[in-house]
Amino acid sequence: MKAKLFFAWYDFWVGAYWDRENGFLYLCLIPTVVIKFSWLKIWYNGSDNIIAKSKEAAIKIWEQTCGENWEDYEEYGDEWIIENQKSYRLNFEDEAERDELSPKNAEKGHDDGGYYAKASNRAWIKHQGAGWLSSENY
Repeated sequence: MKAKLFFAWYDFWVGAYWDRENGFLYLCLIPTVVIKFSWLKIWYNGSDNIIAKSKEAAIKIWEQTCGENWEDYEEYGDEWIIENQKSYRLNFEDEAERDELSPKNAEKGHDDGGYYAKASNRAWIKHQGAGWLSSENY
């Protein structure tokens, strides 16, 4: 879990808000002063990376994106694990796609693998929220 305190002049409310879709809890005890709690992690199944709060949520996102049933793939021995590396590198088709889809603070470059962006796991999660992150198949 990660917590972040920030000022939001437009958030003039007191209470708690649970963003189920993205896995965030917003707590506002003083108007405009917000604490954001995040439970999102990067989950890996052997070839695909999903940002989700739980293994079950990662499987649901995978099934919705692929249009397949995960149970059909479990027999191949793939298991969902939490990605423990501190940073994550993604390759992109072109420079414009990389600049559009990567976090602001990402290390960006070009090498034999094409255009890439490298950032901390937290930066990818903050930038993208819950959903599909990458696949080794593409």
